[in-house]
Amino acid sequence: MLSGLSFMPFSTNFAQQLVSPLTGPKQKILPERLKEGDLIALVTPGGYISDEELQDAIKNLEAFGFRTYYKESVLSTYGYFAGTDQ
Repeated sequence: MLSGLSFMPFSTNFAQQLVSPLTGPKQKILPERLKEGDLIALVTPGGYISDEELQDAIKNLEAFGFRTYYKESVLSTYGYFAGTDQ
């Protein structure tokens, strides 16, 4: 069927129907770069991490000049998940 389409006349009306504002060229939205002193919140949406891994992450981020924030729930575990859905 697709090879049959290649023989069909291609009109501009047909082409306009294929173009959609949602599929047209997209403009990239780039956030500002992080800078020294910025606050980074630490979360674990997938797998759990140990307290040692958390402290390593904090140490590394602070070495780059960032501040860190986390809630104790970041260390929660539920099987191999990072806590329950609640």
